[in-house]
Amino acid sequence: QAEFEYHNDTVVVWKTRPGLAMSHDGRAWLKIEGEDHSGSLFDVDANDNKWDSLLIAAPHVVHYGNDDLRMYYHSFDQSSGCFCVGYARSRDGLKWKKFGKVLSGGLCGSFDELGVKCPQVVPHPNGNGFLMIYEGVSKEGSVGFGLARSADGLRKWERCGDGQPIFTIASKENAWDSREIHNPCLVHMGGTEWRLYYQGVDKDGRSSIGMAICTDNELRDFK
Repeated sequence: QAEFEYHNDTVVVWKTRPGLAMSHDGRAWLKIEGEDHSGSLFDVDANDNKWDSLLIAAPHVVHYGNDDLRMYYHSFDQSSGCFCVGYARSRDGLKWKKFGKVLSGGLCGSFDELGVKCPQVVPHPNGNGFLMIYEGVSKEGSVGFGLARSADGLRKWERCGDGQPIFTIASKENAWDSREIHNPCLVHMGGTEWRLYYQGVDKDGRSSIGMAICTDNELRDFK
């Protein structure tokens, strides 16, 4: 289910928070109660003027090293009227501290003018910083995938590709992903090969998972 929709040109979002489950074999999972009173790992900000006071969505955790876990997530900033990505850090995966937003909506008329969401961060295989693939939401609500880079994976994220999406819906009307694309997951397969797994929706609303392949280091030409 989508986490936002339009009502009379107003964006309405549903409140979500991050949770935790653990497993010893990858098959049987046990929910772990977080420190928040709701049982989540952490809550939205109590101050309505903060950027993440509505929801904490699409958490993605990256292991940077010993005692350094970073969770990237998105929320909807009411003051700017767009989705933004922020991050939190933890030493043990149980106690988290938020550090604010790191990437906001794009320029007027851009494919991500309404904001960025569903981030996934991976280390660049050449050791030169980190890459973030994300959903860019246009003013009309359509989604294309964007790419950003950061030297340290913290606050200084810069968009790649001259403000253009690296991946969009299929051009063929009857394609399985001709209506919507969501939830990008970027995997480096070695050498110059990358695979992009994602959710696609066809014109009738049927949802599937598919894959695209890129063999250039710039991550611009996916097939």
